[in-house]
Amino acid sequence: MEFKVPQNVQREDTIFGPVTFKQLGILLIGGGLSYVIYLVLARNNYTALVWGPAAGIPGLITLIVAFVKVQDMTFSKAFMYFLELILKPRNRFYSTNNLLYKHSFAKDPIFISLNQKKIEAKKENKLHKIDELSNLLDK
Repeated sequence: MEFKVPQNVQREDTIFGPVTFKQLGILLIGGGLSYVIYLVLARNNYTALVWGPAAGIPGLITLIVAFVKVQDMTFSKAFMYFLELILKPRNRFYSTNNLLYKHSFAKDPIFISLNQKKIEAKKENKLHKIDELSNLLDK
């Protein structure tokens, strides 16, 4: 039997044409904001030189966020990666003795070796197995 294997399963579903649901939401929110700015400024009899840029700039930003792709990523995803790059530390430190840092407010900071932690866990597991075996034999 032959079955059709779906391709592009990671691609978002489109609502109409190439527009996805996320893009439609972005367009509705940004377009609504631009429209509200237009209504507020046009009602007060401002000229198009005033309300045009005030309503057009958020509309342009909305179009960029909704449709522009940066290196085959959506603009919002690329922007989130950019924020992560800025906010996270760039230097990583390597330690040869695998120490965990535990901070206690009452005492000095405590360093515990990861290997020591694994050894203690194995000992507890062996003791638990020995207890189970002795209980089974005592029955």
